[in-house]
Amino acid sequence: MTYAAVETSTHGGQPVELYRFSQGTRKWLYTSADAAFVYAGETYEPWPLKRSAFRQTQELAKAGLEINTARDLPFVADSMASPLIGVIALTVYRRHRSDGEVQQWWKGRVKGVRFAGSEAIISCDPRGTSVRRIGLHRPAQRQCPHALYEIGCNVAGASFSAAGTLLSHTGAVVTSGVFATQPNGWWVGGKIVLDGVLRFIIADATDTVTLSSGIPGLAQNAGFVVYPGCDHTPGTCNIKFGNILNNGGAPWWPKKNPFTGDSAF
Repeated sequence: MTYAAVETSTHGGQPVELYRFSQGTRKWLYTSADAAFVYAGETYEPWPLKRSAFRQTQELAKAGLEINTARDLPFVADSMASPLIGVIALTVYRRHRSDGEVQQWWKGRVKGVRFAGSEAIISCDPRGTSVRRIGLHRPAQRQCPHALYEIGCNVAGASFSAAGTLLSHTGAVVTSGVFATQPNGWWVGGKIVLDGVLRFIIADATDTVTLSSGIPGLAQNAGFVVYPGCDHTPGTCNIKFGNILNNGGAPWWPKKNPFTGDSAF
């Protein structure tokens, strides 16, 4: 019996859903069924999950999804241990107990996690919302407003990155010999990508760096890629990256506003 036939039957439907959370190489796989289920070579573990209704509407902001679950869901525990940095994708699949065919029903991204008593509520947006959302306006400022390695800055991160191996870590402090290959301050404002997870670097000293938050479940000797930081001044942009032509700052911007109405500027 096909999925469509079971889905449209009056009494034969026994729907089961699969929830696939993923970020880089990390993934969290759950099912609303009472037993584990293997799909596409991945095992979905049973957890108590209850979602809001799927909505088809032209207003994408109203097409979001909320998933109620236990506070001790491993995905929720990881999000509590560190903030959700970067895009965490969610794909919801649906099948019936009497049929092995699986259909993709919803795809989007996690917007945030909040708590109500013993429950956690995972809020998700459909994937089209990021396209429709109004972007940030570029401000006029002394320092460069471009995000490092992104559009406008145009620095090729691969040309300045370095690969390293994790020697040890305690909370948000990570140790590796690759950090000592550059002077102190070189990595501040940069980023590290470890096990597919991105964290920003807020401090460095010899062979250690401090991340914006820790990464749960790190294994010793794990490989990573680290990118140097920028303080967005013309000097750093020119000397460190040779990118002064793309610097978007206005360092000669007058400190006093000529339009304040003062008699003497």
